[in-house]
Amino acid sequence: NKAAIVRSDNRSLSTRSASLVKRGLTHCVSIEAGMDPEEFSDWVYLAAAYIEAGYHAGATEFGDFLAEMLVEAKGLGYPKEKIEPVLPVLYDRAWNIYKSEFEELGLNYANPYKAVTGNVAVSASPIAGTVRKNSIGIELVYIPPGEFMMGSENGKDDEKPVHKVTISNGFWMGKYEVIQGQWQSVMGDNPSYFKDDGANHPVEQVSWDDIQVFLKRLNAKNDRFEYSLPSEAQWEYAARAGTTSDYYGNLDEIAWYNENSGGATHPVGQKEPNAFGLYDMLGNVGEWCQDWYDSGYYAKSPMTDPTASDSCEYRVIRGCTWGDFGSEARSAFRSSLAPSSRNFCVGFRVITRPA
Repeated sequence: NKAAIVRSDNRSLSTRSASLVKRGLTHCVSIEAGMDPEEFSDWVYLAAAYIEAGYHAGATEFGDFLAEMLVEAKGLGYPKEKIEPVLPVLYDRAWNIYKSEFEELGLNYANPYKAVTGNVAVSASPIAGTVRKNSIGIELVYIPPGEFMMGSENGKDDEKPVHKVTISNGFWMGKYEVIQGQWQSVMGDNPSYFKDDGANHPVEQVSWDDIQVFLKRLNAKNDRFEYSLPSEAQWEYAARAGTTSDYYGNLDEIAWYNENSGGATHPVGQKEPNAFGLYDMLGNVGEWCQDWYDSGYYAKSPMTDPTASDSCEYRVIRGCTWGDFGSEARSAFRSSLAPSSRNFCVGFRVITRPA
């Protein structure tokens, strides 16, 4: 059967997927909306392949491929507005046709397709920890929506009161801090103090204002995502990754800080990640956030998606640095700098959402 053909095909997923998508689109060029279900055979085959492959490669690969193929289909004269409304139905139909084969593989069904807007396919609810890479090599990890307790009773006054926060929408966050090579590819320079080991060290000595220029240029690449800095709440939620203690793991295993850094930054990704698959959320360099810093904000912040937007003197820095002591290397630790300040202890990582 066709599911067996998909399972036995040893070609790479990308090659197989491209072939199937092109085949399905070509088949549908001359078919009107409201066609008989039997005429959807190629689309059903395609959907079945992606239902299976999506559990091994991440649902977002479907979105990327469909976006590219819809652009190609436009050149074939394919009326995409006639097929878009029925794509979610095709996924359900494919699952029903191949249900027994997929269950034999231990797969549970979840329709990964949500909608298509223009030429951009958007996957619904990717699996937490799913990774994708952008055009300059930034790896992005999917962080699902959820709730957490923000702050710490063991910290400074500005970390209190501990309060429940809801992150209502999932987002994609840099797996690593932005590295020097990525900064240079966008900005044409490397302002970092620690350059000895080249491009894989986190970029530092970049101000909040500098980063806005970087983000504007990165967004101008039009790679279907809109980049920004994380809010302070998004940052702590992502750093905790479901943990409730001061650290998301053994400090020496997860962070470069005063007692083990040797007084310098290190290449990203050498320590253990958190449960979301994010590296160096504590240690190496502190990370700029989008919010203005308000020491009393927790007492008045909203419960859902808080972002301190009232203009103050400083912007928020999160995560400890290579020079901080262990008492500061906590998920709830807050610090700040003027947005024009540059410091060899401070860098950043990006978040994205579909544009």
